[in-house]
Amino acid sequence: MDGFVDFNRTWNYYKHGFSNLVGEFWLGLDKINHLTQDKTKNMLRMRLFPLIISILKKISNLVPGIEILLIVLKKKAEAGADATVSFDSLNPHKDLIFGAWDRDPAYCAQKRGGDWWYGSSSACAVWSNLNGMYPHY
Repeated sequence: MDGFVDFNRTWNYYKHGFSNLVGEFWLGLDKINHLTQDKTKNMLRMRLFPLIISILKKISNLVPGIEILLIVLKKKAEAGADATVSFDSLNPHKDLIFGAWDRDPAYCAQKRGGDWWYGSSSACAVWSNLNGMYPHY
Protein backbone atom coordinates (compact mmCIF):
# COMPACT_ATOMS: atom_id res chain seq x y z
CA MET A 1 0.00 0.00 0.00
CA ASP A 2 1.34 3.38 -0.94
CA GLY A 3 -0.97 5.79 0.88
CA PHE A 4 -2.01 7.65 -2.26
CA VAL A 5 -5.73 6.97 -1.85
CA ASP A 6 -7.36 9.83 0.04
CA PHE A 7 -9.56 8.45 2.83
CA ASN A 8 -10.73 11.90 3.92
CA ARG A 9 -14.10 11.67 2.20
CA THR A 10 -17.76 12.34 2.77
CA TRP A 11 -20.31 9.98 4.31
CA ASN A 12 -21.64 9.08 0.87
CA TYR A 13 -18.27 7.64 -0.21
CA TYR A 14 -18.04 5.56 2.97
CA LYS A 15 -21.64 4.41 2.51
CA HIS A 16 -21.08 3.17 -1.06
CA GLY A 17 -17.33 2.45 -1.10
CA PHE A 18 -14.47 3.87 -3.12
CA SER A 19 -11.21 3.14 -4.91
CA ASN A 20 -9.89 -0.06 -6.49
CA LEU A 21 -10.08 -3.49 -4.83
CA VAL A 22 -6.55 -4.26 -6.05
CA GLY A 23 -4.98 -1.51 -3.91
CA GLU A 24 -6.17 0.61 -1.03
CA PHE A 25 -9.96 0.83 -0.83
CA TRP A 26 -13.02 1.11 1.38
CA LEU A 27 -15.57 -1.61 0.66
CA GLY A 28 -18.58 0.48 1.68
CA LEU A 29 -20.85 0.40 4.72
CA ASP A 30 -23.78 -0.78 2.55
CA LYS A 31 -21.74 -3.71 1.24
CA ILE A 32 -20.46 -4.55 4.73
CA ASN A 33 -24.06 -4.49 5.93
CA HIS A 34 -25.10 -6.85 3.14
CA LEU A 35 -22.24 -9.26 3.87
CA THR A 36 -22.91 -9.33 7.62
CA GLN A 37 -26.71 -9.46 7.48
CA ASP A 38 -28.37 -12.29 9.41
CA LYS A 39 -25.07 -13.55 10.79
CA THR A 40 -23.92 -13.63 14.39
CA LYS A 41 -20.18 -13.88 13.71
CA ASN A 42 -18.18 -12.40 10.89
CA MET A 43 -14.45 -12.54 10.27
CA LEU A 44 -12.64 -9.45 9.09
CA ARG A 45 -9.03 -9.97 8.12
CA MET A 46 -6.90 -6.90 7.78
CA ARG A 47 -3.37 -7.07 6.57
CA LEU A 48 -1.23 -4.53 8.35
CA PHE A 49 2.07 -5.40 6.77
CA PRO A 50 3.84 -7.42 8.00
CA LEU A 51 1.32 -8.34 10.70
CA ILE A 52 -1.97 -10.06 9.98
CA ILE A 53 -4.65 -9.39 12.55
CA SER A 54 -7.90 -11.30 12.55
CA ILE A 55 -10.81 -9.48 14.04
CA LEU A 56 -14.09 -11.08 14.98
CA LYS A 57 -16.60 -8.38 14.49
CA LYS A 58 -20.27 -7.89 14.68
CA ILE A 59 -21.66 -4.68 13.32
CA SER A 60 -25.00 -3.85 14.83
CA ASN A 61 -27.48 -1.09 14.10
CA LEU A 62 -27.19 -1.50 10.33
CA VAL A 63 -30.67 -1.56 8.87
CA PRO A 64 -31.02 -2.43 5.15
CA GLY A 65 -32.35 0.44 3.09
CA ILE A 66 -32.04 3.00 5.88
CA GLU A 67 -29.10 5.36 6.04
CA ILE A 68 -27.80 5.41 9.59
CA LEU A 69 -25.73 8.37 10.74
CA LEU A 70 -24.06 6.63 13.65
CA ILE A 71 -22.38 3.32 12.88
CA VAL A 72 -21.10 1.68 16.04
CA LEU A 73 -17.94 -0.40 16.01
CA LYS A 74 -18.53 -3.70 17.80
CA LYS A 75 -15.65 -6.10 17.73
CA LYS A 76 -13.33 -8.34 19.66
CA ALA A 77 -9.75 -8.68 18.53
CA GLU A 78 -7.50 -11.64 18.96
CA ALA A 79 -3.77 -11.65 18.48
CA GLY A 80 -3.63 -15.18 17.09
CA ALA A 81 -0.31 -16.95 16.96
CA ASP A 82 1.79 -13.79 16.91
CA ALA A 83 3.02 -13.40 20.49
CA THR A 84 4.60 -10.02 19.71
CA VAL A 85 1.21 -8.31 19.75
CA SER A 86 0.96 -6.79 23.21
CA PHE A 87 -1.75 -4.19 22.63
CA ASP A 88 -4.74 -4.07 20.33
CA SER A 89 -5.02 -0.49 19.08
CA LEU A 90 -8.52 -1.09 17.69
CA ASN A 91 -10.08 -2.20 20.98
CA PRO A 92 -10.32 1.31 22.51
CA HIS A 93 -12.60 2.26 19.58
CA LYS A 94 -15.24 -0.29 20.58
CA ASP A 95 -18.68 1.30 21.01
CA LEU A 96 -17.60 4.58 19.41
CA ILE A 97 -19.46 6.22 16.55
CA PHE A 98 -18.28 6.38 12.94
CA GLY A 99 -17.45 10.00 12.18
CA ALA A 100 -17.49 11.05 8.55
CA TRP A 101 -15.88 14.19 7.17
CA ASP A 102 -19.27 15.82 6.57
CA ARG A 103 -21.17 14.14 9.45
CA ASP A 104 -19.14 14.41 12.59
CA PRO A 105 -20.32 16.75 15.35
CA ALA A 106 -16.80 17.11 16.81
CA TYR A 107 -15.14 17.46 13.35
CA CYS A 108 -12.73 14.63 14.24
CA ALA A 109 -12.63 13.26 10.68
CA GLN A 110 -11.54 16.67 9.42
CA LYS A 111 -8.99 17.12 12.21
CA ARG A 112 -7.52 13.61 11.82
CA GLY A 113 -7.64 13.42 8.03
CA GLY A 114 -10.02 10.50 7.61
CA ASP A 115 -13.33 9.00 8.67
CA TRP A 116 -13.09 6.62 11.63
CA TRP A 117 -14.66 5.53 14.91
CA TYR A 118 -14.07 8.60 17.10
CA GLY A 119 -15.05 9.54 20.62
CA SER A 120 -17.51 12.36 21.20
CA SER A 121 -15.04 14.85 22.64
CA SER A 122 -13.45 17.57 20.55
CA ALA A 123 -10.00 16.20 21.45
CA CYS A 124 -10.58 13.40 18.90
CA ALA A 125 -8.15 11.10 20.71
CA VAL A 126 -7.53 7.86 18.84
CA TRP A 127 -5.38 4.78 19.39
CA SER A 128 -5.50 3.99 15.69
CA ASN A 129 -6.96 5.42 12.52
CA LEU A 130 -6.49 3.16 9.52
CA ASN A 131 -8.31 5.73 7.38
CA GLY A 132 -6.16 8.67 8.51
CA MET A 133 -3.41 10.49 6.69
CA TYR A 134 -0.55 8.29 5.51
CA PRO A 135 2.83 9.80 6.39
CA HIS A 136 5.22 9.82 3.43
CA TYR A 137 8.74 9.76 4.84
